Amino acid sequence: MPNKGEQIQQWVWDMMHQVAIDLKASIGTNRFPSAREIREQLEADFKERGEDPRAIPSLASIRSRTRDLKKRMPKVGGIDDPWSLGMSERFEIPDDASGALLAVWKFSLTFPLADPFTNRMARWVSKLRWVPEAGGSPIGEAEYPQHLYFCACLYAGRERQVELIRDKKDIRSGVLDAQIMLGHSAMLAKKLGLIEDDTGIDYGDEFSKVAPNFTMYSRMRQGLAAGQMADLQRNIKENTSKFDMHRFGPHADEANVRAEVEVRFNLALKVLVNDERFKKFTTTEQSSDCAKRLLDHLYGKFMAGEMRSWEPPIEALLAE
Repeated sequence: MPNKGEQIQQWVWDMMHQVAIDLKASIGTNRFPSAREIREQLEADFKERGEDPRAIPSLASIRSRTRDLKKRMPKVGGIDDPWSLGMSERFEIPDDASGALLAVWKFSLTFPLADPFTNRMARWVSKLRWVPEAGGSPIGEAEYPQHLYFCACLYAGRERQVELIRDKKDIRSGVLDAQIMLGHSAMLAKKLGLIEDDTGIDYGDEFSKVAPNFTMYSRMRQGLAAGQMADLQRNIKENTSKFDMHRFGPHADEANVRAEVEVRFNLALKVLVNDERFKKFTTTEQSSDCAKRLLDHLYGKFMAGEMRSWEPPIEALLAE
């Protein structure tokens, strides 16, 4: 530990808070990691980085410093609660952002692997809706709600991490700004010292802290992992072609009918894929077959003229 009277540097405190947060997430229960567990992990991290272990705080200092952090976890106030239009005023989100917010909220609600849209994400959507590179537009509309949701998750995750570690509200978002505007060149700009960030707080899995399901989906999209979602989406496209739109009458708007079918299916699929029993499927064939049977059930109700009273057979599908 540091010599008596020697001040512990800020980066050490930041690292300690980050270790505590990561340990808490790995425990998976309401228990907060002990000071000894935090110190042992710090010792391992210091050794890996080649840092002087004498800079590691004492157990008493760790207990004192993590006391407030324990109170702030797992959430930082109501800002991490689900957003609805009535919450905008409380979080000082302007009314002219409502269109973009509802578009992104609709995506998060109907896309099977999108996580709940929170008040924190909504504040970032309100800022980013003017940026075409982030999925917005020059007139403040959500041109690409999925990408706008993704970018808002990046900022929300980083903001939450900084608040937990340093207990302050502002973040230095230069690295994220560069990722949006410069793409893969952003990290070069950071290495060259051209953009600022919150020094001492590593860029890790902040995104997955606020959107774990969407993180998994994003990695699949990037080809970093094989998984369920690509197969499920293929099933939607392949099987919706068999819906007979004329069941809604000769003048039915095909686009609207298809949109309603897809929304209903995606809402049910969202409940299905988030069920713990579904997550235990070990092969894509199992999960794909389950989703296909869900779609077949909806198709049967559609052909019987009962689609609008359809109740997804989630329990029956997962019990088989």
